[in-house]
Amino acid sequence: MSKSRCVIVAVVLVTALLLALFALAPALADEPPAGEGPGESATGQEAQPTAQAAQDGVARTQAVTEAAAAPALGDFQAINLPGFGNTDNRYSWSMVVFKGKVYVGTWNLSTSLGLFQLILGFLNPWFLNGVSSGTEVWRYDGGPLGRTWTRVVSGGLGDADNIGLRNMTVWDDPDDDPDRGPAIYGTTINLRDGLEVWRSFDGTNWEVVVGRGARIGNGFGHGASNESGRAMLAVGDHLYVGAMRAQGGQVWRTANGVDWELVTSVQKLESGLLGWVYNMGSLAMADMCLFDDDGDGEEELFVGTWRLFGFSIYKHDFASGKWSRVAEFGIRKGSNIGVHQLVPFNGRIWVLTVNFSSGFDVYASKPANPAAGIRNNADWELVAEKGFTDAGNYYAWEGIVYPLGADGEELPNSRLFIGTFNLSRGFYLYSVTKDGAWAVEVGRGSGVPNGISTPLNYGVRTMARYQDKLVIGCAGMLKGTDVYLAW
Repeated sequence: MSKSRCVIVAVVLVTALLLALFALAPALADEPPAGEGPGESATGQEAQPTAQAAQDGVARTQAVTEAAAAPALGDFQAINLPGFGNTDNRYSWSMVVFKGKVYVGTWNLSTSLGLFQLILGFLNPWFLNGVSSGTEVWRYDGGPLGRTWTRVVSGGLGDADNIGLRNMTVWDDPDDDPDRGPAIYGTTINLRDGLEVWRSFDGTNWEVVVGRGARIGNGFGHGASNESGRAMLAVGDHLYVGAMRAQGGQVWRTANGVDWELVTSVQKLESGLLGWVYNMGSLAMADMCLFDDDGDGEEELFVGTWRLFGFSIYKHDFASGKWSRVAEFGIRKGSNIGVHQLVPFNGRIWVLTVNFSSGFDVYASKPANPAAGIRNNADWELVAEKGFTDAGNYYAWEGIVYPLGADGEELPNSRLFIGTFNLSRGFYLYSVTKDGAWAVEVGRGSGVPNGISTPLNYGVRTMARYQDKLVIGCAGMLKGTDVYLAW
């Protein structure tokens, strides 16, 4: 077995064990333990920063533990048949609005093992033989009658081993000649051959730009070593993709959509004497965002990772060309193994994490020296922990700022919406106001049941803004994906 495959086996065995234990465990009690209310320890004393906090320099302000704001959403409307009529479409794994229409890329799996089947596929692609007919892409045309969907991609675009379209974004190549305008770009997960990147200028006709027949082969020429693209971001004249890779994640970019170059990798960023510590268990460049962290009018690129012993976050200064590590070892807990999303909101970067042992944490940037920007763990503030209202919320899975103005600017009533992964109850949806008050929009404590229509909807996998409404794409093991409009 190759070294990369050994790393994957070790990681997924631990993950599979954790998931199995949590899935089989009974639902968490509705009330906190006796003598332990929100923000209190078992002794009934309010949680305070500790001496250890002063030693390690990590922000230890008390995290929010209960809802204080009223929900912003009052209506939820189902707009598709489960799985778009095919229950094998388990996840709305990617979502984008393009030319006034919503596009949803699915994770297609014919076995109800769902997430566990994906973990088995990491161990050996043989476990995925015949279990997928390939990812699909569906377009929502809206219209006066609603519920109008058209399938624009089927069969994994000719390769059933493309079992899911993990990311989609819109990018307009500035040097395109002739100018064809913006295009949708999407990255697949392909455990057998390595990821592919597709694009479409009209939403109907798609072509492969990384993979079979393209100028660069599957996995950016590394085959199955780069099994999926977890992150994608349009940055001016370039499109960036973060790859999931057992030997440590990579970042690639293109200036024309068809020629790609390696920007960096975990190995390059952590090549010093202790680099092996940061490389160990690193799996992916998991999400990216642009943010001006020092107020100089220039945005920097922030990249979050998945790492078995706690995620890191890296910052790239375009002006100097330098990279720096600005968070490490999960900031506060080594059990914070992944960054699911980096979301700029209200003048801060919000870090949405995954934690299988105690529920997700959420951090927000708060540099001690704003002129110097974000530099290390001390510049991140813990704003919510332990899954907020339910420790069974292992992921803060998807975040989006809604509503926005006509030019994409935040409004006084804009909130950060955070959807969760919760196997035992079904997902929650939270929102955070600009004043830092949290609300429960969906789930226990709100007027909307977990999962909206069924607890089998265990995750909010994607969200998008569409015609002044919020589109919510769900994930589930035992049923096809549901899509809702909310307002």
